[in-house]
Amino acid sequence: MMKVRAHTCYLGHSGYSAHARQFFRNLSKHVELRVRNYTWDSDPTYFNDIDFKILDKITLSTPEGNYQDFPISYSFPQFHWANANRDFTPDVDIVLMDMDHHYFYQEYDSKIRIAYTVWESTEIPSNFFNQLLKFDYLWVATKWHKDVIVNQGYPRERVLVVNEGVSNEFFGDVDIPSSVNEEYKDGRFKFLFFGRWDYRKAVPEVIDSFLKAFPNNEPVDLILSADNPYAIDGMNTTEQRLLHYGYNDPRIKVKHFVSREEYVAYLKKGNVLITCARSEGWNIPLIEAMAAGTPVIYSGWGAQLEFAYGKGNPVKIKEELPASIGANLGFAGDTPGLYAEPDFSDLTIVIKDCYLNYDKRKECAELEKNYIINNFNWEGIGKKGYEALLNSKTRIPSIVDNTATKEPNISFNFIDGPFIEIKNAEGQEFFVEFIDGDTGKLEYSANNGNNTWSRCSIKYFKNWVITNST
Repeated sequence: MMKVRAHTCYLGHSGYSAHARQFFRNLSKHVELRVRNYTWDSDPTYFNDIDFKILDKITLSTPEGNYQDFPISYSFPQFHWANANRDFTPDVDIVLMDMDHHYFYQEYDSKIRIAYTVWESTEIPSNFFNQLLKFDYLWVATKWHKDVIVNQGYPRERVLVVNEGVSNEFFGDVDIPSSVNEEYKDGRFKFLFFGRWDYRKAVPEVIDSFLKAFPNNEPVDLILSADNPYAIDGMNTTEQRLLHYGYNDPRIKVKHFVSREEYVAYLKKGNVLITCARSEGWNIPLIEAMAAGTPVIYSGWGAQLEFAYGKGNPVKIKEELPASIGANLGFAGDTPGLYAEPDFSDLTIVIKDCYLNYDKRKECAELEKNYIINNFNWEGIGKKGYEALLNSKTRIPSIVDNTATKEPNISFNFIDGPFIEIKNAEGQEFFVEFIDGDTGKLEYSANNGNNTWSRCSIKYFKNWVITNST
């Protein structure tokens, strides 16, 4: 089985972290995978059994100011039974991080080295572009990214599109928290905005367009979750920014970092999601709202068209402008390339249309969600990632599947619960079962390839029967 080492920000609540967790969880169903994590979260309640299996390293800063890798169990004792202390030599290294992260600048000795990243403008900085050329392949989230990087000079045959996906929690019914139900007791129409207050997200323009669409105090609210703790505009809160821009309308309902359960409920229960950014690398709230069958408004440009084109309620684009304009507004660095400039007058028209013709817009959204669910569910995206690995493998002759020519070495012990390890089994895969010999009950099973092991967490005495088959 192919061995893959992921270098990524697995912990946390950023868009990259959400992408990494879902993608590598599902890719691990097809390859033997281990994760080296960079980010920190002291209470990752979102961990599941797959995470405990694949996470084995965490990069931490040392007192000397350097970075060093440690077994994940040093920081999270619940990982004591993971593969933290076992050798893992990958066939493939995948670095999935934000642009210019130092993980991209490290040396990797695997047979295939893959850079996987997302960006928003029509050009990436030249120093990072040159570093990406050192990888064997570049994975990007959309065809738009591929066109951008190829136009900048990256070899087309080395760029593969591997989409992001959407969580299945948006596909069906969910329990609505009381806090969200309380919000809807007034029966008013609710527009939603979820996104960081910055230049690229065009938050002031979105609010201004909303207020222009409903100038006569119509019974329409804007649920606004737009906190930005990293802004450098001299303001600390969304309320301060609303006051600064003169947006004191009581119909703007500010929400501060709602819980995951509340966020999912808002997207499923809300009337319309507004997102009209100057550019998006993917746009997670947009695809999540579409998967929930909620009508959406978005700017008709860039990477998000990978899944949104021809659907929802796009806003016209007036022109393209330098992305670096945002640096002068205190919300962005000196980004090269271009962003789109949406026609915010058209945004006002689209907002009003979604309100006046809501039943039609909702009917279309309910039909369109099936396309999102069928084509961008994470299980399917994991399979596409595996296919991309196989595609890469066929072009690099250094990785060749070996047929089984040696007898596997299978060992086991019962020191800390039943344990089995398989070595000398290149090209073979085993289905291992741990069975209670007295009752015949299957207690645990797993798929194992070469140089892997499995352990059943039950430690008390049983008459164990361990079986395996290829």
